[in-house]
Amino acid sequence: MPTDASLLDRAIHPLAIPGIAGAGAILTVVLLTDKHSRTFAEQVSTTGILVLCLALLFVLFALAGFLFRILGRSGIEIISRVFGLILCSIAVNGLIIAIKISFHLAA
Repeated sequence: MPTDASLLDRAIHPLAIPGIAGAGAILTVVLLTDKHSRTFAEQVSTTGILVLCLALLFVLFALAGFLFRILGRSGIEIISRVFGLILCSIAVNGLIIAIKISFHLAA
């Protein structure tokens, strides 16, 4: 981290790591590569998809400066808010499904 980095830069910098190897990502890989419930072909497929996702993330992180120059600060903030809204809707949907399952409510 550069010594002249602002407080905002210091706060945002480590947020990329949980997106790549956070608890949810690790749990998903563990569940999808379980030897007792998944075939070898399914495990290879999961590994291939994981490698593809990591390669895509690498390309996006490598192009981050270029994308920032094209989109600008306002474009990045708009995209961030749209993706935040999408993530929120997925979370609410999951919560509603969990409540319905927990209380044996009709789907």
